[in-house]
Amino acid sequence: MSSAPGSDSPPAASLMHHIVGWSAGGRTDLDNFTFAAPPQHALVDDTQTDPDRWWTHVAPPESGRRVDRIPPQSADPDRAPVHNDHPTVWRHPGVTRRRRFRDRDLNGEDPADSDTP
Repeated sequence: MSSAPGSDSPPAASLMHHIVGWSAGGRTDLDNFTFAAPPQHALVDDTQTDPDRWWTHVAPPESGRRVDRIPPQSADPDRAPVHNDHPTVWRHPGVTRRRRFRDRDLNGEDPADSDTP
């Protein structure tokens, strides 16, 4: 599923996107990749020099997400991170697994005993 806010593009119709841009030293590995629908992928500034384009950052571990998307300054002067909270993403197996293991790390709760979806 595309990580772009509001997108429901499936992986097969998405592009792989470096969270930390390759030109900025981002690694080409699974930990630094996220899916992005082609239209949203084209809007990201990997160099993070243009405040009027989208930027991507690695999300804080406690968030349970992999990527924060920073909107253009023209759309949000505060540039507060946004996420894809599309309903189909919430139950995606990878998101569910990360959320369970995050809860284990934060609360000492065993993921197998968790009733968190």
